[in-house]
This record gives sequence, structure tokens and C-alpha cells, in this order.
Amino acid sequence: CPGSSVFLSDTTPGGVWSSSDGTIALSIAYTGEVEGLVSGNVHISYTLISGCYITKPFLVSTPIPVFLSVNSSPADTFLCHNTPDTLTAIPNGVDAAHASFTWELFGSYIGSGNPFVYNPTHGDFLTCVMTTHGVCAAPAVVAKDVVLNVWPLAGPIVVISCTQPDTTAYLGEVYTFYSTVTFGGPSPSYQWYVNNAPVPGATLPVFTTHIYNDNDSVYCVVHGDSPCDTGSYVGTSNTKFVVGQGYLSVGSVTNSSNDLTLFPNPNRGSFILSGTVNATTDKEVNLEVTDMLGRIIYTGTTIPQNGSVRAEIKLNNEAAGSYLLRVHTETGSQAFHFVIDK
Repeated sequence: CPGSSVFLSDTTPGGVWSSSDGTIALSIAYTGEVEGLVSGNVHISYTLISGCYITKPFLVSTPIPVFLSVNSSPADTFLCHNTPDTLTAIPNGVDAAHASFTWELFGSYIGSGNPFVYNPTHGDFLTCVMTTHGVCAAPAVVAKDVVLNVWPLAGPIVVISCTQPDTTAYLGEVYTFYSTVTFGGPSPSYQWYVNNAPVPGATLPVFTTHIYNDNDSVYCVVHGDSPCDTGSYVGTSNTKFVVGQGYLSVGSVTNSSNDLTLFPNPNRGSFILSGTVNATTDKEVNLEVTDMLGRIIYTGTTIPQNGSVRAEIKLNNEAAGSYLLRVHTETGSQAFHFVIDK
């Protein structure tokens, strides 16, 4: 091989060694050492002082790149706890029959041979070390690391959290919940529940909802698909209870002496306007809802009772989006931005 040497000898002493091409293989005349320089064919000769000689052909081989991969049976992403795993080293560039294999766990020797049977635990870090024993293999020793992921014999473990630092909310406020699943398998399925009732369409790891009731309870049920599941396949998360602090409302975006609020906001197309108007008589209050293009989609009226206003407005056929409510009283006008979220 290029860069390596062989030592030649002859039973008749006193001769010298020579190379037919010193650019391919260099011969050291009196020791018999021949060093390969580059790949190619060359003749090495041994000549006595009498002129007698003998010549033999030699090949300086091209270095063979060697790679190593390791197969796991079963596949290393679906190993089950306390189940033997058969690891097979597959060399590329050298005959496996002429190579030797040793196996290490976190750098310590645990066995030899190919294939190699091992009973893993989760997170085991194995290394296969192959010595090629082959002509001109480069490198002569190859190592391949293997990390084994082992699933326990159990169903999924589910924990939920939410974006807010606590679970005290205004009614109508938006909350986002996240599920963290351990041992759920590669493709678990999700179903979120609010007040013990499944929420239609809430089948993702993240769940966003408005809090409309005091002390709402939220949890998530996960059906796992781990190949090592004991058979239950289901995990139920912890429960979050959200305590309400009254409706989340918006006040006027226009200067007025009236004190009116709209709640809830966002809503599902039905909301309440309430508060007081600063007027000496209970004159009719005019209501008008427009979309963001200025198109009027609702008009109505309400009569204050001793200055107090409470009017329910229903827009159940309108699409989700942003809208504007204008309230006209004898003392001025107010405008409220609100969102329909379906």
C-alpha cells in the first residue's frame, strides 16, 4: 500500500535490491525493505555480484475507502424495554468475513462478533469498532456510534400547561394550552376537553379557547401509538381550572359622557351592551353595526330604564372577523371595536 513497507529476503547473501520504477516503489538496496509510494505496477530485483538476479512483480494498490453502518433488528427507533436487539455491522469497501468487530458501551468493551445481540436500556450509547485486516483499507480501523431509543412498556404520559402564568382570567379572554407527551409513540392523537365534554375539532397538541364560564376545567386525552404500549394506549393529562373574574369588556373608543361597555369580546356573534347614559330623559338609543368595509349589517334601538342600558345584539349569521358598534344617544355617540370568533 502507499506509505507501507514489506521486507524481502533471499537465501543467497551478498546481493542488492532494486526497483524498476523508484517513483512507484522505493527499494533500499541492502536491507530488502520496499516502500510503496503511489499505486502502480513495479518489478523488484535481487542481483548478486556475479550478475545472477531474480525479479518478481509487485502491485502498489490503490487505497480503498472504508465505511461502516449498523443495522438494528428491530429498528432502533422502535425498541421495547427488556427486548433483545440484534445489531449487525455492515462494512463498505472491505469483506466483513476478513474484518473483526468489537462493541463498546459508553466507551467500555462489552463484547465482540457480528452480528451482536444486546439487551438495551433507553439512551444506551454503543460503538462498533471494526478492524479491517484488509489490503490498503483506509482507515484500517473504523468506528460507528449507535444511540438506542427504548420505549417503556407503558402508555403515554401527558402534561398540559398554558401561556398565562396563572389560571385566573377575565371571562371572554383567550387562553392557549399546550400538551407535552412522553412515550406517546411517533404519531399520537389528541382530544381536548372543556368541562368534561370533548371540544369538536380540538385534536392538535395546542388548544386555544375563550374562557366563558367561571371555573372552566380543561384537560387533554392522548391515544398513543407506541409499539411497546401495554395495551391501554391512552393517557389523560392533568386538569387546569380557570377561575373567571367577570367579563372582559371594552369601553368607548370615542369621547363621551356615557359609561357603556360591550361584553364578551371576542364573542361568537351574540353580545350585550350595558351601562349608563348621561341623559335627563330615557330617550331611545340607536344601535348600528358595520363591518370593516363600512357596510351596515345591523341596526336597532333600545330604551334606557332610569339611565341604565342593557341590550342583547345577535349577529349569528355573520362571518368571523372585526366589526364596529356605534351607539347614538342624546348626549353623544360611542364606538366599540369587537371580534366575532367562531
